[in-house]
Amino acid sequence: MSGDTTIKIRPMVESDLAAVSDVDMSISGKGRVSTWPFSFETYWGLHKQDALVLVAELNGVVSGFLSGHIERPPRSNSIIEQLQKPWYERSDDPVGWIEMMGIRPESWHKGIGTRLLEAFRAECNKKKAKIRIVARQDDQDLVAFLERAGFQKGEMVTYELPA
Repeated sequence: MSGDTTIKIRPMVESDLAAVSDVDMSISGKGRVSTWPFSFETYWGLHKQDALVLVAELNGVVSGFLSGHIERPPRSNSIIEQLQKPWYERSDDPVGWIEMMGIRPESWHKGIGTRLLEAFRAECNKKKAKIRIVARQDDQDLVAFLERAGFQKGEMVTYELPA
């Protein structure tokens, strides 16, 4: 990261929607593997009340975002219901889920993703929540970033039958 850049991380406000949507659109296109099949604007419309969305300003310009939520899994008294849940939902420990993340391509490798992740981690630490993210195997840039940040593959793997 060069010394002439200033990165500021802050919570998203409604007036950031156009700028964050612009960041999202800047990474949508040829070569981009979309983990989420919809736009940030759609996500915001559905989750703005309960999402934790952080924006990164690089020299005063919104250049990245990270959205997610921190939740404690719902608890049931039924042992049958508990046994039917996947192993990762059986714990009462809170989990911070990263749902969407985006950095303008021209702002990659300047520390923005790391700073966003650090800010999300700080919020998770307040609630003693571990952090999880779902990523496509073929999203090589995201997978490489997560591995550099210390993420490890979980035990769960998704299998599909083709249509």
